[in-house]
Amino acid sequence: MTELDVPEILRTALMYISMGKLPEVVELFQDIHYKDPENQEILYCFGTMMVVLQDYDSAARILKKLLALNPGYVNAHIALAHIYFNTNKVEEAIATLENSVQYDQDHIYLLENMNMMYSYAGMNEKAQEVLDHILSLGKDVREVHCDIAENLYVLKRFKEALARLKIVIDENIDDKSDRRAKTIKRNVLSEM
Repeated sequence: MTELDVPEILRTALMYISMGKLPEVVELFQDIHYKDPENQEILYCFGTMMVVLQDYDSAARILKKLLALNPGYVNAHIALAHIYFNTNKVEEAIATLENSVQYDQDHIYLLENMNMMYSYAGMNEKAQEVLDHILSLGKDVREVHCDIAENLYVLKRFKEALARLKIVIDENIDDKSDRRAKTIKRNVLSEM
């Protein structure tokens, strides 16, 4: 392995993980981090590995170091938000995600995480805004319509929810989205 052959490092880490050798994975990342403490890919992988290992303090420290080097590394913001969320700091998680929007307002994974955390926190109006933005990007339209309908249902905006569900159900495709839309529709109709 060359000194910083990141793909080879990641293959080695995955091999250790598949063998259940988690201490070796941590040691591998520590060694590489020591050789190049500002390598952003390694910092991100090391930080997310520590999240997986539920060592949230170490993960947060590593990800914050990465963000000090590159504040626009959106996936690091998302990983840090997950740390806050997993340690019951939902407000900090949301603030972290909201802060990262300035770097890429169309980052789909960021938007999906914002929707999830807003929904969890009961901030359904904000979740709805995020879903509308995702929809404007043309991403996975049928599931987005289901997400929007679900938020409209929670907001007790039943007619709007039914209109969103009609879009999905009228396509006559029997798949996961269709079944989900029909379940949401039953819930909406039971409340009207």
